[in-house]
Amino acid sequence: MATRAYPLRRRHRAGPVRKPGWQVSVSLADAVRAAVEEGLAESQNALVERALLRFLAEERRALLYAAYEEAARDPEFVADMEAVSAAFEPTAGDGLRD
Repeated sequence: MATRAYPLRRRHRAGPVRKPGWQVSVSLADAVRAAVEEGLAESQNALVERALLRFLAEERRALLYAAYEEAARDPEFVADMEAVSAAFEPTAGDGLRD
């Protein structure tokens, strides 16, 4: 018998549950079912939800990092950030004990 790799306690959902009408290939549905039978997730719904949340987080992170890279190539933005950093430099030690 496989050991459970998922928490025994269900997570609280962020909102109401809805059953969307998405379709997936038979092979993917079979793989999800097999993963649950192997104990990799508590249910097919939990596995799909976890996978989608991870995907969405990775995509949002990629967009954020792309924005960081774009800002780092913008000379005006970099100059502004350097000016702000220099302006706050004298306060870097505020509150620290000698």
